[in-house]
Amino acid sequence: MNQYYKKITIKKSVLLLQGPVGPFFKYFAEFLMQNKTQVHKINFHVGEQFFFNTEHSELYRGCVAEWKEYFSKKILQHQVQQIFLIGAHKIYHKIAIEYCQQNNIEVYVFEEGYIRSNYITIEQNGVNGDTSFSKNPLSYREWDHPTITEPPDSITLNAAARYYNHLRYYYRYSWGLFLSQWRLPNYQHHIQAKGLRTFFKWNKFFASLAIATIFPFKKERNSKWIYLNENKYYIVILQINTDSAIKAYSQYGDMQEFIQEVMQSFAAHAPKDCKLLIKHHPYDRGIHCYQKQIKRFTNELNLHNRVNYIIDAHLDLALEKSLGCIVVNSTSGFTALAHEVPTIALSKQALYNIPGLTNQCALNEFWHNPLPPETELFRQFKSNLIYKTQMRGCFYGGTICDFHRKFQFKH
Repeated sequence: MNQYYKKITIKKSVLLLQGPVGPFFKYFAEFLMQNKTQVHKINFHVGEQFFFNTEHSELYRGCVAEWKEYFSKKILQHQVQQIFLIGAHKIYHKIAIEYCQQNNIEVYVFEEGYIRSNYITIEQNGVNGDTSFSKNPLSYREWDHPTITEPPDSITLNAAARYYNHLRYYYRYSWGLFLSQWRLPNYQHHIQAKGLRTFFKWNKFFASLAIATIFPFKKERNSKWIYLNENKYYIVILQINTDSAIKAYSQYGDMQEFIQEVMQSFAAHAPKDCKLLIKHHPYDRGIHCYQKQIKRFTNELNLHNRVNYIIDAHLDLALEKSLGCIVVNSTSGFTALAHEVPTIALSKQALYNIPGLTNQCALNEFWHNPLPPETELFRQFKSNLIYKTQMRGCFYGGTICDFHRKFQFKH
């Protein structure tokens, strides 16, 4: 019999904290309750209430200083044995995780899939830089389990429908955050979420994302540039400044530092006939823009006509046609490896930053000798990663996820 995942055993009483934007935790709770698990949910702001507001949920109205006492009382009241959350570095979650570790309560952290798309990550005690996943390539070279196979795709919604869900979930969620500054003045969000300026930034994001989806002309124009410059450019993948992958798991304070380091290295060490394609994060549109900084660095470093900064692109195409990929620790680095593109991850904490997969040299050397990943090592690494940390599904893909394959019940 084929195995798809290393199963997680659900205990009798479970507490859900902040989850992904949208109704994912509501669907997860329904699945758990159908299997006779006691489920309780704590919401922190109105945005969460929009998606999970039942007899099994309650709204925390206190301040951060009061949270540990409140949380410990709820743990004892409901005899909680496991908690589930997304974003281990959110302030409320850090306090909760510390308490759980001191009291032998299991903590499971959800995250977007390490493998995109159609996967969700779930790991005990932490994800990304907090993962317990091995960085030793020998542990994957010896991985040989013929009964473990990649699970079939269980997503019923197509990419366009998932994109639409993502858009509408975040729109409602941002309204909830906006309203919370009056209804829940004690709430402390992990990123700046108060004030009209922030609210309008988010609305600018939603509007520009919708326009880019309906009228993909820029994406097609950028595809033409990619074809005309095939095997003549390196691609640089940007991330979101406020993402914990940058704040907690990298040496960079923001993306501008990363851009500057890469462009300076490129100017000094890359072949003069090469170009640089800088790819903006699609969900950072309207929030941050690096056009001015990139133009300034281009002028200072005399890189005229050698740098192209874009938002919309077919990522798989852009990677396949490139000479190599530079990331901090983005999951796009994993995608690059899947396409056998030479990749360098500048954060040592990147999950896939393993000898034999990514280039271990300095960035200055990478421009002249980019090495592709070892095909068999990548296959073994991916198989191991799916088995131990992934499950089929999507936070924005409707009700169907591989809950029934990933979780088991013994109560």
